[in-house]
Amino acid sequence: MTDYAAEQAEELEALSAILMDEFGPLEGPLPQGWPAGTKAYRVLVTPDSGADAGEAASSHAKQLDVVFAHTPTYPDEPPLIKPRSVRGLSDAELSAVAGVIDEQIEANGGMAMMFAVVSSAQEWLRALVEGEGSGGGEGASSSAHESRDLTMEEIQLAEERAREEEENRAAAARALGTAVTAETFAAWRKRFDAEREAQGMMLGSVYRGDGDGAQAAMCADGERSVFLLNKRGKERERDTETEEGEEENLRKEKNRLTNKE
Repeated sequence: MTDYAAEQAEELEALSAILMDEFGPLEGPLPQGWPAGTKAYRVLVTPDSGADAGEAASSHAKQLDVVFAHTPTYPDEPPLIKPRSVRGLSDAELSAVAGVIDEQIEANGGMAMMFAVVSSAQEWLRALVEGEGSGGGEGASSSAHESRDLTMEEIQLAEERAREEEENRAAAARALGTAVTAETFAAWRKRFDAEREAQGMMLGSVYRGDGDGAQAAMCADGERSVFLLNKRGKERERDTETEEGEEENLRKEKNRLTNKE
């Protein structure tokens, strides 16, 4: 059985460690429609992030609180969440950031999600402030979504560049061939010695031929050379015997003619 209370306590502890002064119990009335006695918390969201965000909060014209409370079976069911304007946010802008928060709740169902929710709200607020600072004058929802789309596009481009670089490195490695190391040379030498030993054994396994003493090699190059040398030697012997026979016949014919005279 899931220990929801333990999971919720762990999430609160993690939020406190990460967000520090930006996170704490809600002081003041609960959002309208929430059950009485609900233990709620709030996170101050500014365009800045990190340890200096609290110190710089007073300098931002737009700030909001993300007020939330764990439901009994959270994270299996969504938490209660309500964005509130701390400074400079219109009702339309609060509706826009509420839509961003709803997207995170849907995307992270069944998991502890409050840090993801707060991060998305901060990203939305940063995009809103930067858009106004650049004179864009676009609505909060449009600015936030365009910012997230641009971020995803940049990530995809970076991944594509990384893949191309890896493919280029692999192609260059194939063009250069395999680098010879002590390990690869030792493996090659072992295979080479084994092949030489096998050829030597085959060379010693010659057999007799067709009765004239010719030695035939089995199949290795060294054995083929032995065969060719033996064959040429026998051919020279036969040529010598033929020449000697012809000379003997000439002598016999010369003697016969002389005796006849």
